[in-house]
Amino acid sequence: MKKLTQMFFTAMLLMVCSNTTTPAQDESLQLSVRRTWGYAGFNKGINGHFSFSVRGPQNLQRVQYLLDGDVVLEVSEPPFRFKLNTNDYENGVHTLKAVGILSDGTWISSKDVTREFVPPLSVHLFRGLGLILVIPLVIFGIIDLVLKAIGMWKAARRSQTAWFVCLLIFNTLCILPVIYFLTGGKKPETLRKNAG
Repeated sequence: MKKLTQMFFTAMLLMVCSNTTTPAQDESLQLSVRRTWGYAGFNKGINGHFSFSVRGPQNLQRVQYLLDGDVVLEVSEPPFRFKLNTNDYENGVHTLKAVGILSDGTWISSKDVTREFVPPLSVHLFRGLGLILVIPLVIFGIIDLVLKAIGMWKAARRSQTAWFVCLLIFNTLCILPVIYFLTGGKKPETLRKNAG
């Protein structure tokens, strides 16, 4: 156990020393995409307004933003942002890239970011699908609420405290109120006597 502890601390010390001795000089651009307003869905489909920004070395002087290999914008002041409206371009798959020019004239580039620009109509269809799913749930919830209220009112009038409390506390999606209405709120023993 003592030998294992010494090996562990030695390994940790080596990791700390190796991290502190190597200077962190990242000579690449990191391109990030943020949605300002619009749709960013599955399968990399986007529509609307998006903001692109880069992170790079301290001596970054200029950034060129490329869309499908063509320079769209060149920015020479930090924070080197580029705002894009997908509706200004053709729908389909597009490749975005950033190229940075350092103070010593060196060119560095980001990885390619591929997105599909989709038409606004698909956004409305997606929202419509959400409404198709939500509307039945809302209707079902209203029916459940009405049945619970009627059941609780009848249980209170009949002085059936247990049924009133159960209907008040438990949400069984209309099952408990329907059982109450079918049985009339009678106890199971009473139901068996009436059936026999």
